[in-house]
Amino acid sequence: MSTKEELLKLRDEINQQLAELSNDSIAFSVDANIINRLGKELIGRAETGVSELIKNTYDADATFVSVDFVNSNLTGGTLIIDDDGHGMTKESLIKGFMTLSSTSKIHEPISPKFKRQRAGRKGIGRFATQFLGEKLIIITQVESEEFATKVTIDWNSYEMDKELSSIENHIEAIPKQKIKGTTLYIEQLRHSWTDAQIRRVFRYISDLLQPTFLSDRSSELNIAKQGDESFLVECYRTENGLRTIIADINKLLYEKCLAEIDGYVTKEGDAYVQVKSTSLQLNDADLAISSSKASNDIVQPYLILRNVNFKVYYFIYDRPEYYKNGITKQELGRVENLASEQSGIRVYRNGFRVLPYGEVGDDWLKLDRQSNRMQFELNESTVSFNIPYTNKNFFGFVELIDKEGDLFEETASREGLIENKALEELRDFVRKAVTAGVRRIAPFIYNEKQKRDQKKTEAKTLKAKVEGLQAKIEEFTSEDEQGEDDDETDFDSQNNQKAKDKKKEEIKGLLSELNSDLKVILDEIAMLRILATLGITIGEFTHEIVQFPIFFNSKLQSLLITETDPQKRESLEQVVDKVNHLDTYTSYFNDAVSRNSKRELEFIELRRVIRPFLASTKWDFEHEGINVEEDIRGYDVFTVQMHPSEWHSILLNLYTNSKKALRRAKPSEKKIKIVAGKDDQNVYLEFLDNGDGIPKENENRIFDAFFTTSSPAGMNASLNEQLIGSGLGLKILKDIIAEYKGDIFVASPSDGFNTCIRIEIPKATDEQIRTLQN
Repeated sequence: MSTKEELLKLRDEINQQLAELSNDSIAFSVDANIINRLGKELIGRAETGVSELIKNTYDADATFVSVDFVNSNLTGGTLIIDDDGHGMTKESLIKGFMTLSSTSKIHEPISPKFKRQRAGRKGIGRFATQFLGEKLIIITQVESEEFATKVTIDWNSYEMDKELSSIENHIEAIPKQKIKGTTLYIEQLRHSWTDAQIRRVFRYISDLLQPTFLSDRSSELNIAKQGDESFLVECYRTENGLRTIIADINKLLYEKCLAEIDGYVTKEGDAYVQVKSTSLQLNDADLAISSSKASNDIVQPYLILRNVNFKVYYFIYDRPEYYKNGITKQELGRVENLASEQSGIRVYRNGFRVLPYGEVGDDWLKLDRQSNRMQFELNESTVSFNIPYTNKNFFGFVELIDKEGDLFEETASREGLIENKALEELRDFVRKAVTAGVRRIAPFIYNEKQKRDQKKTEAKTLKAKVEGLQAKIEEFTSEDEQGEDDDETDFDSQNNQKAKDKKKEEIKGLLSELNSDLKVILDEIAMLRILATLGITIGEFTHEIVQFPIFFNSKLQSLLITETDPQKRESLEQVVDKVNHLDTYTSYFNDAVSRNSKRELEFIELRRVIRPFLASTKWDFEHEGINVEEDIRGYDVFTVQMHPSEWHSILLNLYTNSKKALRRAKPSEKKIKIVAGKDDQNVYLEFLDNGDGIPKENENRIFDAFFTTSSPAGMNASLNEQLIGSGLGLKILKDIIAEYKGDIFVASPSDGFNTCIRIEIPKATDEQIRTLQN
């Protein structure tokens, strides 16, 4: 036994003797297993663990952090987190990281260099490393010291029935790896990491910082905020020695662009541009900017420029309706805010950035000096149209590979490239290519704008007619009154006067009716706008929540494996069952939202929409005590081409209405029946329930906008409460079905039911069905 081990044993014996001698006091001892307990209980998920470690780098005044997942597609890999912060001395490491519930960040809430309000103040970081992997190596160095400090911690040594202070971790001084900063090596990872999980880590890190200052105090305290270029994080995956970037701020934003423009110059000097856009369904390849194959002088190959590539991501702001890739108005706003600091087309020579190209205020391509008006051919006509394409609309970079400096050479001050013919041709190429790319996009944007303007015009048409009618009446009345003043003998009799007064009243009555109709339409448009906003919110919510049932299930299955108590196992199994129902439900809605982003119409077989709907709502109608029966008559019950997501809306709305009717009626046995089939012309769907029914006088009114039997929401009700029972649900269904020349109406219910809503939609032809089956 070494001297150190003897002293530790002696210390424990003395502590034991002191405890026995003290009759009026008692002290805590700490079991080493507390480390494992805290790691599992303080960190709910792996992504959170990584985020906590990133907080620590921010607190250490780091300006750049790299997060590298090495061979982590399976468990047992390594996570390396490297920062350029101020690092730790041996003393600060012992008093800080190695001291549980350290108060260092409480006593020093502001970072020393950048005066940052510290993000991590709960001491969770050390437990995050335990949660993530079985072994931790810390290598840290400060600028003022000659050596670095290395600590190795084996978390498996913190076993039950051991005193915490008796477990030692190896610490040593080693040569410095860099001037300052800390590197964490978390080895033998307990979880595997997919690209999606790594992207989620980055999203958590990005959202970790407040988007902007909301008050003077937050500005004075210098709290963390997004868009702070003094703190950048990049995430990588390294597999078999090959390192690839998985997530950085640009990559995640660029995926949301309206269009991607790529250009290149060949070794012969031929230049081409490619334009791709999912939102605009555009995929143009190799549009010639200059070419040796051309027959005119305008597009001759470049004389000097060779082997150049560029990639540009194009955004138009304040127009989320142009994007069909799922970008929200809020996300587009974030991109626009970022554009004020990071937009532009940058230049990289041999892998290194060349300033000032692409910096804010640098217009090396003269994009900001040109007119936004662009001419293009559309339907055999020349259209002149304003479309934005200034530096603010682009995020991109040019790649120059010129190791020998034959074409491009930086100035002595490293500020820009030396002006020569190659640089002149580079400017010409990139500018022409970007302009050509936007010119290909312009007709699509023009058509979208025409559609939007047409909708605005249609919305204003009725109002304009009412105002015009009102002006005519006032003119008519004014002339009439003037005529009375000029010559009262124009009226043959008192009867003529009465007839004219009656005509005036009829016109005024018509005007009043038009005003009432206008108010209803404008209210409907406003509510539809709110519903559209709610739909976006629901889409974002379902996209985020769909991941949670998988996580819950994983944790619950782990608990089931270790739990031996029968009653607790039964409770866990019930929770697992409910989580599975939640998973089915959220997956159904996520699928509906995802399919809603597609434009394609499909022939809909009613079985394929009814059965997934019933599967997703099974838990709900069982919870409500509703017996749901399905009766699909015949095969190949195909509608004409429709949007799949519309059937999600139809079935959910009918189910919600039936559920409310059953709650009001409170029958001894709650029943819903869905009948589907086809006749000579149509497919049909009947939705029946034994709720409180629909009064005869309301059978036609229920499809009118804002007609509802629900109690009105209170003045303090939430938006969701106001929208439920708004009276627009069946009106929207009627509009959907009418779009396909179908019908929805109240039909006579079969025995045992009180309400039947019947939908009839033209069916697919036999030839169309055969084509589908082949």
